[in-house]
Amino acid sequence: MVRALLDGGTAVDTRGWSNFTPLDQAAMHGRTATVRLLIERGADLDDRAFDDEGPTPLDCALWGLRDNRAEDGDYPGTVLALLEAGAPTRLGPPTGDEEIDALLRAHQVAG
Repeated sequence: MVRALLDGGTAVDTRGWSNFTPLDQAAMHGRTATVRLLIERGADLDDRAFDDEGPTPLDCALWGLRDNRAEDGDYPGTVLALLEAGAPTRLGPPTGDEEIDALLRAHQVAG
């Protein structure tokens, strides 16, 4: 669905009613394939939802992991895709998930 919308001309960083971008939403729910697609299409990795102090897409993934976990979400894959693309975050270990903490430490995210 996301690919079809993008192919149809929808801007990759179009905000929804919640003021989150598609990348924020996909990251929040651990949707690795969608996150990778959005990154490939040029999604803004440094976007801040709401205002200059709002969460980045990687912040959204870490929040989703901890506070709104999708049962079928692939959070390690999502966090890795964002880290490999150079996405910033103000959050860091400990997250409560050893695998995610190891990824953050491997990419030198402060915590």
